Amino acid sequence: MLGITENQNNFIPLFNTLILLQCKPEVFIERINNRKDNDFGKDKTVQDFLLHTYKQFESSMLEKGAISINTDCPLNEVVGAIIIEMQN
Repeated sequence: MLGITENQNNFIPLFNTLILLQCKPEVFIERINNRKDNDFGKDKTVQDFLLHTYKQFESSMLEKGAISINTDCPLNEVVGAIIIEMQN
């Protein structure tokens, strides 16, 4: 899902590598709708807010030099891509 903190700009400079896990908006919403253990985000109004917030977050992270990893693919491919980036 989405992980944002109010003070993230205070600690982002402490990291050598930033990785941004990205997926298409429709995948993002599909994953929220398919969760069984959490009803947050299933309302259309909340989903619109989440998508807007996520787009702002993506832009901010990319401006800070984050490496984008596509999470539309299977989990093992995502993990492999992260491992490759961490080895560079």
